[in-house]
Amino acid sequence: MQAIPSSESGVQDAPRSGAPVPAPLLDIGDRNVPEHSARPVWNKKQWVTRRAVVDRLRYWQASGYQCLWVTLTSSPKSSAKRLRADFQALRKRIGRELGFSGKEYVCVDTREGHGVLHMIWAWRDADSTKKASFYVPFDWLQSSWNTLHGAFHVNVKRIGGAVRHRAVRHGLDRCPPDFRV
Repeated sequence: MQAIPSSESGVQDAPRSGAPVPAPLLDIGDRNVPEHSARPVWNKKQWVTRRAVVDRLRYWQASGYQCLWVTLTSSPKSSAKRLRADFQALRKRIGRELGFSGKEYVCVDTREGHGVLHMIWAWRDADSTKKASFYVPFDWLQSSWNTLHGAFHVNVKRIGGAVRHRAVRHGLDRCPPDFRV
């Protein structure tokens, strides 16, 4: 194979075969290529929390609970100190207005942005033949959270299969070393 000649500036000349000149590498000295995975390294607290959350989720799913992945955000106008208290008020409102009293949950409180609650909600219907009876409508959740906490960014998804692992990783990847469970 014939080497491609280069000029004094380091730019390669066009090969005689008429093939296009390969583009120069933008990564000079391997400074722009990460040495390891792009995922952050987890500390012991994050690994222990992940194990606890996954174990709880597996228990709920094996015991016939229906599970939702819910994210509630805070806003610059609302107090981060009120985040958990406003969630408790929302939890009670869901029980009263939607009939899902006795709902269980696991919550990871992160300080991303102005504060975010990443949660898994679990509820078991007395009629075990109903497989998808537990759901909180997005519009209702968004308006209720906006009324209670003054923030409107919410997310709600039914958990099943691969969503379980993505949900847990998503919530814990954003945790600073001093997060609360």
